[in-house]
Amino acid sequence: DYFLTLGDIYLITNRTRYTKQALQKAISIDKSNQEAHMKLAELYLYVEMRQDALNELNEVLRINKNNPKGYYLKGIIYKEGGDTALAISSFLTTTEQDPNYALAYEQLGLIYAAKHDPRCIDFYNNVLKINPSSTQTRYNIGYFYQTHGELEKALEIYKEISVKDPKFANAPYNIGFILFEYQNKPA
Repeated sequence: DYFLTLGDIYLITNRTRYTKQALQKAISIDKSNQEAHMKLAELYLYVEMRQDALNELNEVLRINKNNPKGYYLKGIIYKEGGDTALAISSFLTTTEQDPNYALAYEQLGLIYAAKHDPRCIDFYNNVLKINPSSTQTRYNIGYFYQTHGELEKALEIYKEISVKDPKFANAPYNIGFILFEYQNKPA
């Protein structure tokens, strides 16, 4: 516990070398300490040492194959590395381990939206079932509709966002953009 806490303190103060040393010391004391392995994996992810992060996450999953955060972080690493197939697989496994892991559904929505695949809406709707107040997720749905020519649906969502979260500036901006485009299109 001491070395985990020390690692947290070093991380907060941006002393990553010392963070690594403290976490490695915790692991040397207890090789099956999932928390230490997970924190070390997160540290490696922060400093973009993806393979080292994957190695630590594999160790976490060897200790506990049902750890949703381990699969989620693997998905992030694969996504950042450009391997969307492995990212999708990892995020889906995350949701199998924890059906309420909203961040995994959000990532799946983003990947499918980038592929112009309407299944992204299903993933975004899963996020909204878990977190109904997620303005960003609603916006993502509206933006998908907007970029795929379903402007009425997009406007409806943007108007709903503008009422529920008036400080979210992208929704009224996109309403204005769509209306401007509608009015200035030749018949």
